[in-house]
Amino acid sequence: MTTTTSELSHFHAYLAKLIAQGRQSLLPEEALDEWREEHPLADEDDPFADDLDDVAAVQEAIADRLAGDPGQSLDEVLEEIANVHHLVNPLRKP
Repeated sequence: MTTTTSELSHFHAYLAKLIAQGRQSLLPEEALDEWREEHPLADEDDPFADDLDDVAAVQEAIADRLAGDPGQSLDEVLEEIANVHHLVNPLRKP
């Protein structure tokens, strides 16, 4: 059974449990919210888990720039990448 199929099967059982408990008046969104509270996604299952880190990194870079940090030039970045991966920087000045 795939992860999605397994998760849907567990969610279906959860809904059946809510109905058996007499909670059939819950709106679908409310039932889903409760499910998510009880079954949070693991980071590797969450397609947006890295987004907060990315946003924080961009915000930090913007703050640095506003504080006067010029950052790295494109030449410096390309040279660093070339060195790490044992490549030739096509923009390297002779």
